[in-house]
Amino acid sequence: MPPLLALMRELFTLAPLPAHAGFWAVVLFMFGACIGSFLNVCIYRLPRGLSLSNPRRSFCFTCKTPIAWYDNLPLVSYLWLGGRCRHCETPYSMRYFWVELATGLLFAAGLFLFGADLVPLCVYLALASSLTVVFLIDVDRQIIPDSISLGGLAAGLLFSCVAWLVPLSPRLPVQHPGEALLGAAVGYGVLWIVRWAGTLLFRKEAMGLGDLKLLAMLGSWIGWESALYTVVLSAFLGSVVGIAGKLVALARKQGYGALTEVPYGPYLSLAGLFAFIYSDALHRFFTMVILREGVA
Repeated sequence: MPPLLALMRELFTLAPLPAHAGFWAVVLFMFGACIGSFLNVCIYRLPRGLSLSNPRRSFCFTCKTPIAWYDNLPLVSYLWLGGRCRHCETPYSMRYFWVELATGLLFAAGLFLFGADLVPLCVYLALASSLTVVFLIDVDRQIIPDSISLGGLAAGLLFSCVAWLVPLSPRLPVQHPGEALLGAAVGYGVLWIVRWAGTLLFRKEAMGLGDLKLLAMLGSWIGWESALYTVVLSAFLGSVVGIAGKLVALARKQGYGALTEVPYGPYLSLAGLFAFIYSDALHRFFTMVILREGVA
């Protein structure tokens, strides 16, 4: 079987589901939507240097009125209020709703990806939440908060020690602190070389240090091989989106210079989460591609 078809077959193979899977999928969706509401707070406050705990309640950006709990119910309150502040009727961005919905769907999808294997499921939920914040902050502000990248790196190294001392799940890509350290070093080192070469070639900074720290964090969770796959996948995603953007700009007669600054963090986030979910499948795929082998 061709490598790509073999990979596609694995991508559409669901994990063994627990009893009452529909019920648990709904529970995970609702929980994810609640987490998505908190992620919206992180996306707004972290790049502005604001505390996540003070003020404890969300507030309207225009009239500064604290938002009551019944106006802050994930998904429901946005639709009920028509996406506006109850007090001053200032419209809120539709993105708040989409983040809650997307996070709910990501959480529910985890059940079908990992089934009742709770440890990798919980790691997936944490990574998906963190990378959602990274994705949107980098899109908005072209920065990646150290609190997520370095904090996630420290958590990955600590978790690998736990996985080494207490075997948790064979589905975890990293099972030993040495693997986590190597993954972080390879992730950072590969992008450092890319950044150095790009800066030399284009005579300007080719990549921010935040991207390097983000891949180091991902490497501590997914291992050095998957960190390399993440670089390849993110470059592919970036190329596809970049070419599509150029074509759209040309169609609108905006010229090639319409899209100049494209943050790399969103592509790393998507590719890194994909590499965590399908680390074994990606390893087999790239092995087959490099060695030009097929599967019986």
